Amino acid sequence: MTETMLRCRDERRRALVRRDPCLNGLDYLEVSADQRRLTVYFLDKAPDDLELGNLRVVGGRRITDIRVTGFSICANEDPERDDCLTVQLDRPGDHSCYRLEVVEADEYGYPTATRHHGFDPRYYALEFSFKVDCPSELDCLPVPCPPPAWSQPDIRYLAKDYQSFTELLLDRMAVLAPGWRERSAADMYVMLLEVLAYVGDQLSYRQDAIATEAYLTTARLRTSVRRHARLVDYRMHEGASARAWVVVETTHDLDAPKAFVTDVAALLADAAPLMKPEALERISSADYLWFEPVWARPIRKDRSTIHFYTWGDGDCCLPAGTTTATLIDVVDECGDSTLGLAAGDVLVFEEILGPGTGLAADADLNHRHAVRLTEARRDTDPLTDTEIVEIAWGTADALPFALCLSAIGPPPECAVLDPVSVVRGNVTLVDHGRTTCEELGEVPIVSRVEPCQDGCPDPPVLRPGRYRPALTDTPLSYRMPFAPDAPAAAITVDAPRAALAQLRLTSTDHGVKARWEPRHDLLDSGPGDRHLVVETDDEAIVHLRFGDDTLGRAPAATERFLADYRVGAGPVGNVGPDSIRHLVYDDLVSGAEVRVHNPLPAVGGLAPESVVEVKKFAPRAMHRDRQRAITPADYAELTMRDFPARVQRAAAEQRWTGSWYEMRVGVDSFGAFDPCPDLLAAIAARLDHYRRIGHDVAVVPAINVGLEIDMRICVAEGYRRADVARILHARLGSRRLSDGTLGMFHPDAVTFGASVAASTLVAVAAAVAGVGNAEVTRLRRYGQSTVPADAKDLPDNGVLRMRPMEVPRLDNDPAAPEHGILRLDLRGGR
Repeated sequence: MTETMLRCRDERRRALVRRDPCLNGLDYLEVSADQRRLTVYFLDKAPDDLELGNLRVVGGRRITDIRVTGFSICANEDPERDDCLTVQLDRPGDHSCYRLEVVEADEYGYPTATRHHGFDPRYYALEFSFKVDCPSELDCLPVPCPPPAWSQPDIRYLAKDYQSFTELLLDRMAVLAPGWRERSAADMYVMLLEVLAYVGDQLSYRQDAIATEAYLTTARLRTSVRRHARLVDYRMHEGASARAWVVVETTHDLDAPKAFVTDVAALLADAAPLMKPEALERISSADYLWFEPVWARPIRKDRSTIHFYTWGDGDCCLPAGTTTATLIDVVDECGDSTLGLAAGDVLVFEEILGPGTGLAADADLNHRHAVRLTEARRDTDPLTDTEIVEIAWGTADALPFALCLSAIGPPPECAVLDPVSVVRGNVTLVDHGRTTCEELGEVPIVSRVEPCQDGCPDPPVLRPGRYRPALTDTPLSYRMPFAPDAPAAAITVDAPRAALAQLRLTSTDHGVKARWEPRHDLLDSGPGDRHLVVETDDEAIVHLRFGDDTLGRAPAATERFLADYRVGAGPVGNVGPDSIRHLVYDDLVSGAEVRVHNPLPAVGGLAPESVVEVKKFAPRAMHRDRQRAITPADYAELTMRDFPARVQRAAAEQRWTGSWYEMRVGVDSFGAFDPCPDLLAAIAARLDHYRRIGHDVAVVPAINVGLEIDMRICVAEGYRRADVARILHARLGSRRLSDGTLGMFHPDAVTFGASVAASTLVAVAAAVAGVGNAEVTRLRRYGQSTVPADAKDLPDNGVLRMRPMEVPRLDNDPAAPEHGILRLDLRGGR
């Protein structure tokens, strides 16, 4: 996969390298007609110590290991003109991309992978193609940063009560009778609609009221429904608390924060970013939301605002899909980094100015993104001696949009806007909810037995009574699992059924303290396990249920319990960006100027699952949690279920090998047509637990079917054919577009048995600006028999159908035509 790199329209670093007396660089190169000689131009005069071992050519897909057999320097007597270098190669390359590098030679005179000390890091290598002079109508100009894509509003309809039914009927009448606008309660038609809404409300209520507690389908109480559902392997969830990334900007180093709260400036005249808990006692707790850190870490002042490093260039951006960047480091007097960035740290990229206007008010709130670093490496720019930090993050946190780093302001000033975006380093993951402490009393004594055998004074036996304590404050927080090393994007993953109650329960029995752990159920608990189950009733009151010394340990008589738990859950915690504005400390730091905000909205706050939803989904829980594989569909389903993050789709078919049956499972992985061997081996090992006796399992990649597509395009007047061809190749290709969307034949856009229709190709082409008319003249599998050139080579009904184990592919790579070829016959335009 090609790495997405920094793109800048204004390459000012090139001129700085030319003026630097200690650094050199490669400007550009030309490929000879026989493709065995490269003419390379320097940014300065040619170095005197250049040897054969300092040059190497890397890259290639089918033709690799191209060696440099010789070179000669073409010195230019004119001091204003740069020197050039003629490089002889042992053979030409293929259609893929190659790279000429100036590197250090080892002790034997062979090239290494280390950059030459006299060449700039940005210009010590050149990417080129041996087929640059081959005929092509495509424009080689790189695509600039795309404009922002506006999301469409999400409209949902839900009608369950009288008011909703009334609004729904009125909306329906507005469609059926647009001229009728009467809304008076005395109108006859309004009265009839309200009668229908009343009947609907009564019917809806009756569906809930006639239930009984004996069966799942008729139970009304939430506790009963929860237990019924658990018997069929369905876990009813109680919602989850919202979580968010909070950024702190400060002028002083601060200790780990205690909590964060939403904006209360309108309620407290003396509200400041730094607050004590006592200051919030003057207002109601319902007027603000309390968030607590998941992992409390100290706050550093130097991490408040970190700037991107653009290597001296201007008008730069990070394209969509970027996973690397360069930051300006901050060092102390000893040369040590005060940023202290390391793998595992979370950073937030934030646009602070509008690229078009230079105003902070025009900054796009959607251009904010959190990443978890997988690598942080310190370095120094040899040109400017700037201390930098090279950072990288995982593909799960890849930049979903183009982030502008610097720009040219509006005319007539045309001032340089730098920085347009910055990095926030003091990032804390917070969770909605406030910790409270409560004593739950002691276990009652139901009886006291005083045994007496042969006059021995045995201690009395205390039998505990029923102990079902309830928590006073509601709602109880449930936190979704989030690993400390998980990508930052994992914060948006909703897994409410795996969420555990945020409850810390301790007991004291005759001076001995013990810890009790909450569990979803006690089915796997042993007689000595201190486990408990948290159950919420219809009034949102939380009850604690303990074991019976068979499934979980039962509390002992007179044992006292103390509960530390967090209160706060549900969608109310899903606050918008910049809603969390205050930092709570017990001891304030004098003189510290602090700014607190959440760049991204809080997510994950879910309401408890309703009884209606449980009744709907629980009966099919056993079918969804499949534990055996009999049919080919079973093997495909288990593969997708156990590998959801890596397998897009799976298909299976049964084959007779002559001696036994073999279940062949095809895998279509995310992001690539060919899954890695490690994934195939892991799937095969996993399916071995489910396979039927007598079945051998073979896990193979999907069968890629290269397509051969010819299209005749009529270009509208005023449009360049090269521009239209470039866009069509991107839209009908297998790569991700610059705006983040997928090409029609991207590995994640096609899957098993995906038929290719000529009408779909025409529709995609017609949606491109400048296409007046589009016609598919050939649509077939690559390598099929040909027909006369003046006839159409199309399948029946214009649809090319794939078999169940086949995936269509159209890479349009001249070096690998068997992976699909797209030919465009463009006419008209200019």
